[in-house]
Amino acid sequence: MRRHRKLLIGLGLGLMLGAALLELVNFSRESGPAAEWTEEQFLEQADRFGYRVFPADAQIYTRADVDRMIREAAGRDAESAGIAEPAHGRAEEPEEEASREPAPLTLPIFSGMTLSEAAEGLLVLGVLTDRKDLEEFLRFARPHSGDLQPGIAVFRGKPTHEEILAELMRYKR
Repeated sequence: MRRHRKLLIGLGLGLMLGAALLELVNFSRESGPAAEWTEEQFLEQADRFGYRVFPADAQIYTRADVDRMIREAAGRDAESAGIAEPAHGRAEEPEEEASREPAPLTLPIFSGMTLSEAAEGLLVLGVLTDRKDLEEFLRFARPHSGDLQPGIAVFRGKPTHEEILAELMRYKR
């Protein structure tokens, strides 16, 4: 028995640790916060993090969709009444679209993603204009390649290489 003492101690400790881990997993399943949340609590948490939750059967429209539907309805009403659409209404439309800021571009950054993979995604999004711009960005950002933070990177307008790198390295929730 003395000869196998270390083996028996290791076996006993392994069984005790395994049982403790199993109990911990069972406890976390039973008392998990997501299992007991009400719909109001889910909505509150989503609002806290800046998200909106909608039912699965709800039809969601963007502002551009609603504006297009309003223009179409106004055009149908004008045609049915026999009134031609005013010329000044069409002239204002391009000005409104030109003054509007372009929609922000988003790029998901996954844990373990390399700088070159992120740069390829930026090229596809149009944040980086061409291969030459991509190579310049990679040369500029190479010293910080291990500092990418996982999350959703958001780009507005035409950012510089410094702004792109700052967004990729920003801590995201």
